[in-house]
Amino acid sequence: MLFLPTPWLATLLGLVVALGALEWARLGGLSGGVPSWLLVAYQLALLWLVDALSAYPGLTLLALGLCVGWWLGVGITLALRRTPVAVDRRVRPVLLIGAPLLTALAWVSLVRLHAVPDLGPRLVLSLLVLIWVATVPPTSPAARSVAASSRRW
Repeated sequence: MLFLPTPWLATLLGLVVALGALEWARLGGLSGGVPSWLLVAYQLALLWLVDALSAYPGLTLLALGLCVGWWLGVGITLALRRTPVAVDRRVRPVLLIGAPLLTALAWVSLVRLHAVPDLGPRLVLSLLVLIWVATVPPTSPAARSVAASSRRW
């Protein structure tokens, strides 16, 4: 990642995001085959569109602001509910349309961050490590060894 040119990183991350669209299709209740691959095609088209529109900074900031608002709303809703959330069949189309849009914006953010001269690749690597550390479950061996080493101090 540190020595990978930005177009190569964009292609590699684009393939990962496209594979993620298959997972979104499964989670959204789409049957395998053509409907799932149509969601992948929609995801790839969104990647292309978001990349083309990212030349307009105001539009990019507006889209990222909407995504931040979406995730804050979801987080606050889940925190206040404190009960399991069952996805209603009426909401699934919204999720199948919105989820690829959110991942496309995350993709363009990583690609643009990587394109920052000199520091870009290091910033992307730092961000991915931060995300990885934040998602390590507290019961994993890695988390237990960190907790054990911090008790010694």
